[in-house]
Amino acid sequence: MTYSGLPTLLAVTACCLVMTGRLQADTLRMRRTQLMAAPFGAAHDLLAGAWPCLAGALLAFAIALAAYRREQRRRRGTDLAASGPGGETWVLKQMKQAGTTG
Repeated sequence: MTYSGLPTLLAVTACCLVMTGRLQADTLRMRRTQLMAAPFGAAHDLLAGAWPCLAGALLAFAIALAAYRREQRRRRGTDLAASGPGGETWVLKQMKQAGTTG
């Protein structure tokens, strides 16, 4: 194993952030932490002149960003749909309107 200065520091930072992200129990926090690793990995690829790796890193970043946004929307949608006026869930409210609950 060799140390080559800044490229090594960037690669180590990216790897540590990815590993830290994988330890998270919350998927949104995991995705956010792994997104933070992307610039470090891309900078390493730029400095090392690894163009195919940079293309893969940019594609992985785009996919991870889409997954992060989807997770955010899903949580917001769940939160909005789950709670209605008075704290009752949307499902219970619909059941009361249909007359299926007492």
